Amino acid sequence: MLHGEICERRCRGYVLEIPDYISSKMVSAFLKLKQNLVWRVKLQSPDPGKILTSSWVPQNDILGHKNTKLFVFRCGMNGQYEGMYHAVTTFCLPFENDMPYNAQRGVAKGFGLKADIREVTDIQLLTLLENNKYKKNIQKASNLYKELYSFRNLLCRTSLSGLRRGMFAPCLKETAF
Repeated sequence: MLHGEICERRCRGYVLEIPDYISSKMVSAFLKLKQNLVWRVKLQSPDPGKILTSSWVPQNDILGHKNTKLFVFRCGMNGQYEGMYHAVTTFCLPFENDMPYNAQRGVAKGFGLKADIREVTDIQLLTLLENNKYKKNIQKASNLYKELYSFRNLLCRTSLSGLRRGMFAPCLKETAF
C-alpha cells in the first residue's frame, strides 16, 4: 500500500500532492491520450492545453458533463456513486482504507479497471476509453440507480409504508380506499 507515501500529503481526504516518480508516470500516460484532461492535483501542468491542473475542481459537475469519458480516481465511496450516477467509466487507483474493496467491486461489476497508482500506463487508459463494454455496464447501473432512487419511487415507498403502519389520518388508511 502507499499509505506512507501519499496519505501524509492529503488535505481533507483528497490527494493533492503525489510523489514525483508517480506524477511523471501519470503525466506521460495522460499525454499519450488524444483526450483533454482535468486533474485535481497540486502540480504545474506540463501542457496546459491538454491537461488542466487545479487544487480544486467541481467533481460532480465535471462528471455530469456530456463529454466526460473516464473518471480516474482514488475509489472513494462518494466518487464511486457520483461516477455511477453520471454513467462515467471508472479507473480506480486505490491506496488505503475501503478503496481496494470499492475498486474490486467496480471491476467485478464491469464499471472499469483498477491499477496500482505506481504502475499506471496509457494502455490501461486507452483500454477503458476504447472498450464500450465498460460504458454499457455503468450506463445500465446508472439507469437502475436513478430509477430506484427517483423522487417518485421514494415518495411512493414512503407513502405506502406510512399507510401500512397507520401513520396517516384514518381516512387515508388502505381500508378507506
